[in-house]
Amino acid sequence: MDTTTLNNKRKKGRRDFSLLIYAVPFLVFIFIFRFIPLIGWSISVFEYKLGAKLWDLPFVGLKYFKYIIEDLPYIKSVLINTLGMSGLMLLNAPIAVILAIMLNEVKTRKAKSIVQTFSTLPHFVSMVIVYSLFYAMFSYGGAINEVLTSLHIIKEPLNILGNPDIAWPFQFFISVWKGAGWSTIIYLAAISGIDQELYDAGEIDGCGRFRKIWHITIPGIISTFLVLLLLQLTSLLNNGGLWEQVFVFMNPMIQENIEILSYYSYRMGIKMGDYSYATTMDMINSLISVMFLFGANAIAKKLRGDSLI
Repeated sequence: MDTTTLNNKRKKGRRDFSLLIYAVPFLVFIFIFRFIPLIGWSISVFEYKLGAKLWDLPFVGLKYFKYIIEDLPYIKSVLINTLGMSGLMLLNAPIAVILAIMLNEVKTRKAKSIVQTFSTLPHFVSMVIVYSLFYAMFSYGGAINEVLTSLHIIKEPLNILGNPDIAWPFQFFISVWKGAGWSTIIYLAAISGIDQELYDAGEIDGCGRFRKIWHITIPGIISTFLVLLLLQLTSLLNNGGLWEQVFVFMNPMIQENIEILSYYSYRMGIKMGDYSYATTMDMINSLISVMFLFGANAIAKKLRGDSLI
């Protein structure tokens, strides 16, 4: 090995070591706030009481796992709500792709900026403010009911926020309104990274706008789409932002229809005070999510021909 090659390897090693040093604060943060709290899983095998020390708690073994098995009829409906609503939220991804492609095709920069600004703005609005806005619009005395009744389109106000028959579509509508514009930014960035010469070559070959979208734009962003879809699949049970949405929009009339696993764990632990049961439920939830992660990665690996994680 000559001197030049050896010096280049040393420089590369020092650069890699510097990058690892930069990553240390983030690794420490993840260790403190992600791994150390896993010690709390130990209370699933103890009869935990608030304020008690771990070594003073009576050991109960798999007692709470048995309770979960006994509660399966109710947990089954909660799991259906979780998978159903989360599955609907996955439709945000293709909606964001379509919106990004449409925005990319808009040639007027000012119009494009206005649409992108207004579609992205809801992402930065607190979910509590979102609830206040939708309550003002869709409650019994809200603007929608006032307009419809004043125009004699309906005789009585509609119970939109408390109607179990439209609970899932309504929550999906809220999710799309709040999140689609933000996801569009990522896809627009991916589209901007596509080689412009491909579009020029397609135009020379006689491709119209739709053919260029189908044969150039979509293949160019498919890898980004798969990565984001993978991230969504990994949080299918943990629900991500859906937890906040369910929390603020929850009411007794639609609880059976929109109660998800994360809210169920919160209700059993914080509201009911059954911390050991809630911890066991959340632990199972996390383990199933890990299984979803590897399953989603296997699917993405087959689609792309390589590994995403």
